[in-house]
Amino acid sequence: MALRLNIGIDVARGMRYLHELAARPVIHRDLNSHNILLHEDGHAVVADFGESRFMAQHDDENMTKQPGNLRWMAPEIFTQCGRYDRKADVFSFALCIWELHAAELPFAHLKPAAAAAEMAYKRGDQ
Repeated sequence: MALRLNIGIDVARGMRYLHELAARPVIHRDLNSHNILLHEDGHAVVADFGESRFMAQHDDENMTKQPGNLRWMAPEIFTQCGRYDRKADVFSFALCIWELHAAELPFAHLKPAAAAAEMAYKRGDQ
């Protein structure tokens, strides 16, 4: 359990750096367990910045493309005409934490596209 907690803390620190502390803040846009690397000492680092972009000055101007892995993708990427900001990374981070705790892929019973649709179009009152 301590290792999982440390992984979560390391990833949170990495994402905080990208979002708040970097000279030019970055949205990762593809945060998922496949893009978290573990050192032999148990420390985790965020990797694969192929989809990442520098943040615009105003969060609502950031992105319109739908990057990343559907299983970890935030609903606003689908439901708000693709306009999204760093909160999409926070959603993906939450699914990574869930995955660490549950020891299975998010929405493992669904194919990736079905998982994305489930998150994007599921009504809160159902």
